[in-house]
Amino acid sequence: MRRIAFALAVLVGLPAAARAEDQFHTLRFFLHPDLVAGIDTPQLQARLTQYAADLNLIFAKQTNRHFVFDPVTGITITDTKPHTDSAGTLPETGYELWVHAVLTDNPSYGTYGGYAGIDVSGAGVAAGLKWDAVYDPSTLTGTSSGVMQYWRQIDHVTHEFEHVFGAGGGEYYNLAIVNDTTGVAPVVNIYKSATDPYWGQRQDYFTDPLLNNIYDLDLAGSPTTLEDLRDTIRFADVTAAVVNRGPRQTTSKIATLPDLLAVKVEVLDDATGLPIPGATVRVWNVRSFSPYATGELAVLPAGAPGLFEFAWPPYPGISVFGNYDHLKLIKAMADGYDPGATWVSLYDTQQVKMVDGSDVMVVSLRLTPEPATLVLLALGGLGLWTRRRGRK
Repeated sequence: MRRIAFALAVLVGLPAAARAEDQFHTLRFFLHPDLVAGIDTPQLQARLTQYAADLNLIFAKQTNRHFVFDPVTGITITDTKPHTDSAGTLPETGYELWVHAVLTDNPSYGTYGGYAGIDVSGAGVAAGLKWDAVYDPSTLTGTSSGVMQYWRQIDHVTHEFEHVFGAGGGEYYNLAIVNDTTGVAPVVNIYKSATDPYWGQRQDYFTDPLLNNIYDLDLAGSPTTLEDLRDTIRFADVTAAVVNRGPRQTTSKIATLPDLLAVKVEVLDDATGLPIPGATVRVWNVRSFSPYATGELAVLPAGAPGLFEFAWPPYPGISVFGNYDHLKLIKAMADGYDPGATWVSLYDTQQVKMVDGSDVMVVSLRLTPEPATLVLLALGGLGLWTRRRGRK
């Protein structure tokens, strides 16, 4: 009976009927003996079946990725790292997903660590994990330190699996705080909040493990129970699109981007929406880590008023996904207008290609007239009205 129960449990979170786009991955756990000491085999199998169910629940919300876990064959107790951290050509379908965890060496903090590893077999690995325990999620009711620790484990595994599927290279969280060090007005920093000019327009990222652990996170509604955490967690739209594609090769990763040799910038009048003749544009590459070093890029007119182009280096090189190159700061100036600025990340360009379906990246900067210009415009309008009144 126990074997039948495990077989049923492993199907939790999987689709009732397979679709052509569904991708199935065998899920395996490699755990250090110290981490599982005192847990008998049936208990361990039952607990990890629930881990697998939560991972399936999360990925099934928006993606085609599903994990098939056999609690009899899918658990290995070992004090040896199972993965090679090196491989040749990585498969993009049919590969296994592994979780490798050891007992934490910081019991006062508990669970931490993690990176996206690989194995020579082609398996993708949530590697380098340090856990305080293997929990029985069915006993984690209400709000407790156990819920916090268990969810941290689920968050970390999910984060690394997102990377395995090709999402978030360079890390979303590196964009949580970025300072504008250009010295050119307007100075616009990034600070992760709902009212920030950058993050306020990208709030679908707030519940994505690539950016945040949502446990008790105010930006996600401060969930602290497993029920609320399971309901709240959600990938950014661009994450889901990339995970569904699952790029693991250089060429397939670059294929998630539009043509970044000719990123277009249009400078528009905020009131009319029309291009501003005589505008100028400056673009900086910004490293998304302190001291936020910048390098200015060449910008060329694109043959129409208010339209410009620049190349996003080192595209089409794969290092375009790193935190040295995944962020650009664009500023525009024009006589009679207040200058404007906007930040653009590589993930915005992936959104254009993978979600919006366009091969052309267009960034719009809308400038507002300076107060003196507004007064002149108003006076001009008043004079015109007076002349018309005088002709009657």
